[in-house]
Order: sequence, then C-alpha cells, then structure tokens
Amino acid sequence: MMPYQTVNYLGVFFDKVYDFLPVRGKTVIDIGANIGDSCIYFALRGSCNIIGFEPFPKNYELAKKNIEANSLTEKITLQLAGCAGHNGEIIIDPLYKSNVGSCLKEFKRGINVPLLTLRDILNQYNIIRGQAVLKMDCEGCEYDTILSSTVDTLRFFSHIQVEYHHGNRNLKEKLEKSGFLVSVTRPSKEHSVDDKSILYAGYLYAIKRD
Repeated sequence: MMPYQTVNYLGVFFDKVYDFLPVRGKTVIDIGANIGDSCIYFALRGSCNIIGFEPFPKNYELAKKNIEANSLTEKITLQLAGCAGHNGEIIIDPLYKSNVGSCLKEFKRGINVPLLTLRDILNQYNIIRGQAVLKMDCEGCEYDTILSSTVDTLRFFSHIQVEYHHGNRNLKEKLEKSGFLVSVTRPSKEHSVDDKSILYAGYLYAIKRD
C-alpha cells in the first residue's frame, strides 16, 4: 500500500514520524494532508476515522487517488481546505505544483479554497472531546491556527503533534497554558524550498493533562 507519489512518504512510513500519536480507535484531524500518505498511515495504524485537509488542488486530487487505491475511502474523509486562525477563503492556483515546503499564500488568479478554524472543524464533523488527536504539518499555518484557538478548542484533543518551521516558543507557551505537557525537538535542516532557501523544522509534541 504505497502512494503514487513518494515526496514525503519515506518519513511517514519508514521513519514513523507520527508514531507519537495514539491513533488506534480515535479520530485523527490531519491538517496538511499533502498526498494522503499520513492519512493512509493513520488508517493502517488503527484510526477509526481520519479527516484530512489539503488546500493545494493538485495534492488534493493525488491524495484522493492514493486513498481510493488503498480502499480506504470509508475511513478517510478528505476536504479541499486550509486551516487558519479565522474562517474565510483563499485564492489558490489549481495548476500550482507545491512541494513539502510550500506555504499557503494567496494567488492573483485561481479557485476559492475554504479556510477553516479548528473550532469550525470540530463543529462540522461533530468531534467528541478527548476522542481525537491533531496532526499539523502546514508550513506555517500552525502559528495562526494554534495561537488563535481557545483553550476549550485545543483541549478537545488528547494529543497534538505539530511540525514547526519558524521557532516553537509561542506554540509551546500557548499549549502549556492550555493544560498540555509539551516537548519539542531541535530544528534541523529539512529541505530546499524551490531550490532557493533552506527550511529548518522540528516537531512539537503535546499531551493533554487531566
């Protein structure tokens, strides 16, 4: 069961970068589903319900194909949408070929893609408090999304894993004040973005305190 595209799946399937999340029997909210590799991984690890959000149309279409090819459409719901600190829309060029370092930015021409807050997602999908975990890898949207969320919204999740790209102090402080035990990895060089710059990233792990 392998995705059509192999851009990031080595880290997901072989390095097991998301093993921190206890997904068996739980709902996974996957922000930055990319080509669907992480959604598929969570399904194979026993998640009963995965809801993935991917704002780039080309990635979204490929993710749908990967999910269908692995016969996981009953477990995985995929939505063409981005996550942010406010709801609304953003214009995305449907022909844009994003990579794992592509940030969510508005184009001059394209299609309107919804922007959802975490609270929007919880309400739309009737998420049960304590029965969901959150994975975020959205190349920068994690800051606006997490920092704008209420304590009550964040505490719907038992575990949160965020790939951060521009430091972690604000995210760590927000989650600790929201009642989470938080640890972080040191940032490391991840990849070149469009062969013009180097991206440094690390992981933040949060476990909700009782």
